[in-house]
Amino acid sequence: MAEYDSVIPPGGSGKLVAKVKTKATQKGKISKMIRVTTDDPGARSLVLRLEAEIVAAVEVYPRRRVYFGVIEGESSENRVVLRRRDGKPLTVKNAKVRDPSLVTVSWEPVSREGQVAGYATRPGDVVVTLRNAERIRGSSRSTVVELSTDVPDEPVVELPVSIRVRPRIQVSPPQVHLILPPEGGAGTVRMVRLTGTSGKPFRILGIDNDRPGDLVVEFDGTRSSTQHTMTLRVTDAAAGKKLDLSLRGALVVRTDEPGASEIKVPFVIQRRRPTTARPRGTIEPLRHTPVPTPPGGRQLKAPPLRQGPVGTPVRTEPTPGSR
Repeated sequence: MAEYDSVIPPGGSGKLVAKVKTKATQKGKISKMIRVTTDDPGARSLVLRLEAEIVAAVEVYPRRRVYFGVIEGESSENRVVLRRRDGKPLTVKNAKVRDPSLVTVSWEPVSREGQVAGYATRPGDVVVTLRNAERIRGSSRSTVVELSTDVPDEPVVELPVSIRVRPRIQVSPPQVHLILPPEGGAGTVRMVRLTGTSGKPFRILGIDNDRPGDLVVEFDGTRSSTQHTMTLRVTDAAAGKKLDLSLRGALVVRTDEPGASEIKVPFVIQRRRPTTARPRGTIEPLRHTPVPTPPGGRQLKAPPLRQGPVGTPVRTEPTPGSR
């Protein structure tokens, strides 16, 4: 953002104030360009280059952004070290989480030398512990932790938090498409793989199918393993239907995994439309048009053209009777 004087008198001077807003995770040298447009015919546009070095009053180790990679239903913790750049003891007054349902925060001052997250700590530092909530659902979530400090140059330290949550049982593909031929016939068989991400074996206790007349599911319910395969097959009754619209349904897979006792797998049954258009990329064959033969069976041929040397004028003789 830039602030400037709108009018500069002849022979006078003006002041341009540029303010650069940095992110909480930025550190080191930065470069910005400012374009100034004037009504002076001799200097309608000027480009000013601004270089600065971002120095945090409170340093964070190992980094300012905190990453969580957890399995659904489990909790883990991350610890970071806060240290004043001027070497004075740091005091954290309060902590605020923008989404308190994702992360809890606690902190304690360091009284003697030690190590946290692979970094050496010393008296005056503060160790901040972040723990994700166990009830988080979804693939990825994010929030920001705001720490109030006694440092005048940085009264609030922001820690962006990224949480990647993996399901306890991964389904591949997450939605199953079964395509029928244009006319009759059985549909393509699809395989669905269930993989446990916790490393513990599990069993499939049963599968609830809301379209049993259209889809048959085969599985082995006696085996305990970290990976299972289900076979989905369209029934003959569904294959014989004239499907104007796709058939949609879902399977509910029941397992003995406490954190994933029921898994929903949606499926779609649809018929492939017949292809009437010419395939793209094809070329029509060239058609030969015969040349008619003149009377007498003789084929007329044009005399060969004579071309003179390039750049040399060709002299033409006058024909009799011409002037």
